[in-house]
Amino acid sequence: MNSNESIIKKQSQKLREHTQELEKAFNLPQSITPCVASKYANTSQIEALYNEGFRLFGENKIQDGLEKISLCSHLPDIQWHFIGHLQKNKVKKAVENFDVIQSVDSIELLERIHTISSQLNKITPCYIQINIANDVNKFGFSKEKFLESQAKLFSFSNAPINGIMIIVPLENNKEKTKQMFMDSYNLFKSISQLPDNSQLSMGMSQDYPLAIECGSTMIRIGRMLFQEQGV
Repeated sequence: MNSNESIIKKQSQKLREHTQELEKAFNLPQSITPCVASKYANTSQIEALYNEGFRLFGENKIQDGLEKISLCSHLPDIQWHFIGHLQKNKVKKAVENFDVIQSVDSIELLERIHTISSQLNKITPCYIQINIANDVNKFGFSKEKFLESQAKLFSFSNAPINGIMIIVPLENNKEKTKQMFMDSYNLFKSISQLPDNSQLSMGMSQDYPLAIECGSTMIRIGRMLFQEQGV
């Protein structure tokens, strides 16, 4: 086992134990689903994480993702989520290769995903990206825009909405972050059109415990799996 694999094994165990502790502490009705944010990972690191039990990997860039998907095609039941900003001219490649698109940030993008999915006779599950803090530097629907657009967003049969993905600004203020997470959870719970197995994708390496406390069902974890550190 090389040093990379050793760190991944150690950090994976820390994350697993910590999420189990949080599930128990908050008496959660379901296990938390980790999505590995693998944009900085090479294929050997992805394989090491797969061997540690991870099955869901999120990529931010189409070209990088396509390369990793191809090189990891020998791994059964691996799932690929697209979690970065998706340009409309790359939708076809995303639909052809990814299992879920988490980062739907406009009605126009969702329409294109639906159209191409229909042409390919495919169902492409999507999450709506919510910019809960209305951060001008981030993509995503504002809460208000999402609520206004709800009926339209849930009208695309080949691009069904299976959850929401939350983007929050990096804050040193824990209370501010907690309030944003709680606002996101309340929004998630208010969406009656979501299916029973829908996901609230919220929380990353620096704030996932708080996100889980506030109701997240899926956390996107990157750097803490590749660098030796506490949780």
